[in-house]
Amino acid sequence: MALPLAAVAAIATGIPALALGTHAEVRDAAHALTGAQLNNVSAQATAVAAAGTPVLVQVQVESANSTTAIAEAEALMNGADIESVTGAQDGLVMLVDIQPGTNNQHGSAALYAGHRLSAGRLPQTELSRLYDNIMSPRLLSGDLSGALTATLAAVHEDLLSGPPAPTLARGVAAAVAAVPLNIAALVLLIVVVGRARRVWLRRNRVAAPVTETTEPPTDDEPAIAGAVWNGHPTRSLVLATVFDLARRGALTIESTDHKHYVVRLVDESKAHAPWERVVWLRLADASRQDGTIPTSRLGGLRRNFAAFRTQLITDLRDRGLYSADADREAAPLRWLAWISMALVVVDAAAALIGHQAWALPGIAVACTSAVVAFGVAATISRNTDTGAALAARWEGFRRGLVAAAGKPDEQVARAIDVEHCLPWAIALACTRDIDPLLVRADARGIQPRWLVPTQGDSGFYGAWLGVDGGFGGGGSSASMGGGAAGGGAGAGGSF
Repeated sequence: MALPLAAVAAIATGIPALALGTHAEVRDAAHALTGAQLNNVSAQATAVAAAGTPVLVQVQVESANSTTAIAEAEALMNGADIESVTGAQDGLVMLVDIQPGTNNQHGSAALYAGHRLSAGRLPQTELSRLYDNIMSPRLLSGDLSGALTATLAAVHEDLLSGPPAPTLARGVAAAVAAVPLNIAALVLLIVVVGRARRVWLRRNRVAAPVTETTEPPTDDEPAIAGAVWNGHPTRSLVLATVFDLARRGALTIESTDHKHYVVRLVDESKAHAPWERVVWLRLADASRQDGTIPTSRLGGLRRNFAAFRTQLITDLRDRGLYSADADREAAPLRWLAWISMALVVVDAAAALIGHQAWALPGIAVACTSAVVAFGVAATISRNTDTGAALAARWEGFRRGLVAAAGKPDEQVARAIDVEHCLPWAIALACTRDIDPLLVRADARGIQPRWLVPTQGDSGFYGAWLGVDGGFGGGGSSASMGGGAAGGGAGAGGSF
């Protein structure tokens, strides 16, 4: 049989136990309340107990946050068996953790109700209202006693008359978030998946035949080659353009020590294409007074991808390699993605206003719809027939490099101009596959023309890793929670 609450309190504090059958206890281990205040809080706690709800009010000095305060209140509920009879799960814990050294002005607090109570007169929404509207404002103003008594009085009123009826806005929001918005999100996901599947089945496929080679099949810039091979521009094409500009002498890469590198702008006239000019201007904006750009700043090129992409697509259309049909095909998916995002916002707002946790599945489904729609729209091939034919030639080059990297024959590795091929390898997304070629070139002491070792030895492979890494590397609050052991509900925050 569970010990009466008062007996548990007595064991913990050493004070005499109250009479058997007493279901209210106020413990001020922090000595934050005066005698009169303690009497007022005890009177309100007794009224709550008289209404049929065992209650423990505990004030203590403890470092905690809103989450741990709720968990601690749950532990007190379960550990002290705060309930009218064993298994009733009808008790209430009100906990205040005062932060040490704050003169009782700051800390965390929580309300925790047993399962039967939270399923009846004190549901999660009401616990949140009690904390947010009654307890928290008084705690924030430094009125600890007022926070406890006013909250207990509101609990007493709830036990006698039931929680206040929700406002019209909250009731509508809760009703909408619980079912209709979840259904809408599910229907939207079905539509998105169906549309995305049709688009995916028509995605770009490299035209046959493909002939393997280890020499670039055309003199197209790496960004052009990578854009037709992918069927759409990718951010890696920006890095490919940086290394192509270095290959052509527009910039150099300098080592400052064994691990750090900078990019130095050398000859602006060699940046010809509009999309190359975009990269050059971004590098110039990121440069220091000495004209160098630390690799740590190269990540900004990824964040400024839109202008590069626009210029590259325009150039590809002018060359007859891209068509405008892809935009028309992607438009419905993008609209579905934005509708999904709007549904997420509406569902989240309804959940907050209506305190409706059942909105979370709908939010998750709508987020999934947005991700799928945006993702598939971004992969739609823009290639014309001419672009697809050119993509096949570059696929042959990619396969040739990857096959050569897998052969241990050193003669094969020596026959490949790795420095020359690197920009296209970046554009064709195969640098990891040809990593053995890069390592062997470094072991042979290959020193690219664009690499300037200024301090100590600096190898080709280290410079590649350094630049690639820089490009890619790149009050009070309320919270709600519930306990698992007793299946109750809690609300709390910090003050």
